Amino acid sequence: MAALAVQHTLSEPQLLDAITSDMRRFVNQSLLREPAGAFRHAGALSTRTLDALAGRGRIPDAAVMTVTDSAVVQSPGPLWELLPAQLRQPAAVLADGDDLLYVIRNGESLHQVRAVPGQNVAGYELQLPDGGAELTPASLQSLAELPLLEGALNGL
Repeated sequence: MAALAVQHTLSEPQLLDAITSDMRRFVNQSLLREPAGAFRHAGALSTRTLDALAGRGRIPDAAVMTVTDSAVVQSPGPLWELLPAQLRQPAAVLADGDDLLYVIRNGESLHQVRAVPGQNVAGYELQLPDGGAELTPASLQSLAELPLLEGALNGL
């Protein structure tokens, strides 16, 4: 139910703009000081992903996806502020053990976002592997070996 509420909220352009602006401020503030355990919610698992996880016998405790200040400091860059919009319609979502891998678009380039079951926050904590670097054809080929939960890697 919460996943549907978040998806509906993020489908409203004005609310998505406000959340994106808040994420931008959060990222900027996180880079100016030492991590203190602050976080912002960037979205929620889609119902398609939740259904796919349930089909694999895995039901997460919470569907929310969270950006922490420590993750921002570890991988500074412009992708963080795009996540509320991009996670709504990923190119693909894959399972990597308990982690979820989101393949998102930024213009013509593809990037990976890792969602790790949270230890300090409910739901999933987001990380940008390789500092959010663009995915290479070799890395896309490696991702294609993982179980696909949503979307497609064909034609990317």
